[in-house]
Amino acid sequence: MAMLLFLNLYLSQKMFHMLKRMKKSIVCEGVETEVIADFLKNEGCNEIQGFLYYRPMSIEYFETVMHMQKAI
Repeated sequence: MAMLLFLNLYLSQKMFHMLKRMKKSIVCEGVETEVIADFLKNEGCNEIQGFLYYRPMSIEYFETVMHMQKAI
């Protein structure tokens, strides 16, 4: 199991480095933990989405959240 995790991290790092050299924006989805979010930020991920930040929501709730953030 640890070897699989190491391989995933290694491949992710290589892919991020390649995309950065190509001047591509990196968007990561499905992020559920701070550890993974920190790893992605350190590797240069431009946008991060996932349960860590918000669970799926209705359009009405989404609009409320957006209005609240706009007020901040």
